[in-house]
Amino acid sequence: MDMTTLRRIAGLAKLEIAGQEDALLHQFAAMAEYGASLPPAEIAPGDDASVCPLREDVPGQSLPREKVLMGAARVEDGCIAAPRAFD
Repeated sequence: MDMTTLRRIAGLAKLEIAGQEDALLHQFAAMAEYGASLPPAEIAPGDDASVCPLREDVPGQSLPREKVLMGAARVEDGCIAAPRAFD
């Protein structure tokens, strides 16, 4: 990873990294080296359906809206309201 990529990722994550760039680059390099030293996985995800068998997707009866909204912390206009995650 280079400094430009590090700053771009920090910006996307809204992290302030001023003064820590060199240490972070060193840490990312150590993590990448460790990851490269690990043996390959014995089974790739999705290769063996018996690992996590899937049930058939069958439509069923939905819960009544009132029952679902009873468990909500906040309701607005008949819907579950949640705090904003992004500005």
